[in-house]
Amino acid sequence: MPDKKPLCPQCRDTAGWLEDQNGNITGRCPCRYREITPDEARENGVAATVHANPQAMKAALAIIRETALTTESFSANDVRARMKIAQVPGEVVGAAFRQAAKDRVIRADSYLPSSDPGTHAHPVRSWRSLIYRMGRSA
Repeated sequence: MPDKKPLCPQCRDTAGWLEDQNGNITGRCPCRYREITPDEARENGVAATVHANPQAMKAALAIIRETALTTESFSANDVRARMKIAQVPGEVVGAAFRQAAKDRVIRADSYLPSSDPGTHAHPVRSWRSLIYRMGRSA
């Protein structure tokens, strides 16, 4: 696929590359190329995963909400079995927890060791419900 036409006068004659006064290439022009940060790359990947699995995201958010209604504090350890039954991919689980936090259903609390044997006790986020009321059921 051919490179798109440069947009700015700095790189118009060099096909998108910046040159110093001696004609040595110093890098890509910002009008043509911008490096993304690791956080942006992660968010792009999460968005692509969620976009590819909208039903899984919907199921994961429902599981988190139901758990938050009935439990004051919980983690992925507490919902793992339900997520597996609903066939929610791990990437979508993380995205759903982040979305639930943005929706003010839960807030980050602390970290706990994972109970999944495959993760070797890797830390998982503990969450505090913002919608829990004692005696309420889903």
